[in-house]
Amino acid sequence: MEGVRARGRGARAGRFAMAVAGIAALVLVAGAATAVHVGLLGGSGSTRGRAATGSARPAPSEPATWQSVSLPSGFTADDISCVGANDCLVLGYSGGSSAGSDGTGPVAPTSAIWQYAGGTWTSVRIAGSGYLEGLTCVTARECWAIGDQFTVPPGNDSDGVLKPVLEKDTGAGFLAVTGPAVPGDSDALDSVTCAGADDCWAVGSYGADSQNGGDGILHPLIEHYDGSAWTVVTSAGATLDYVMLDGVYCASPDECWAGGSASAGGAS
Repeated sequence: MEGVRARGRGARAGRFAMAVAGIAALVLVAGAATAVHVGLLGGSGSTRGRAATGSARPAPSEPATWQSVSLPSGFTADDISCVGANDCLVLGYSGGSSAGSDGTGPVAPTSAIWQYAGGTWTSVRIAGSGYLEGLTCVTARECWAIGDQFTVPPGNDSDGVLKPVLEKDTGAGFLAVTGPAVPGDSDALDSVTCAGADDCWAVGSYGADSQNGGDGILHPLIEHYDGSAWTVVTSAGATLDYVMLDGVYCASPDECWAGGSASAGGAS
């Protein structure tokens, strides 16, 4: 599975770098400092914390401006979800360096989630069972974070396996949630969105090499949450050599879109 797994990890790393760069670019366009910050839309709103409500949209006569907000020390942002005008959770990572302790490879960064409310950053507890890629909040007390976990089980091939991770926050930190079985050894979730507390979608990819009974091809992975459990949903479409969904959005419970990358015959 080395070929499939390496391509999956490389693509995720590339998207991660682009997402961080996108946050920086957003602030730079508004004329802020060159450091990576989270941009907040100007305008009045509540600052009472995660249960806050209010609108961040300025009055028609008020110009829309972006303010740069410094991130916690050592933290790099990757995704954000807000439930109020000044009440957001920011997903990203802490640490990570160019070389490991033995000087032979990179040190993996550690996933982290911070809450920004009332002008103050507060660290949010996460399960720490994997690397988180996507975040969404339905309400102040109903949030999901998704990603993947890489392990090398005893007796398995030296490459190990990559499996999806689902974590839920009900107001006291994120805890791991058991997800559905996925038929692969290179499986990951990259994006999540909810149309309601009982209607959430997570997307990514799955695959397995021939040694593990697979076809060596990455396929789209789509999972749905109905308020009680996550299930895998079969996707339609042409057979491609490589598919990775890395974005999902629902305009309504009946109108959802997922996008990503695919290739056939070597063309993306």
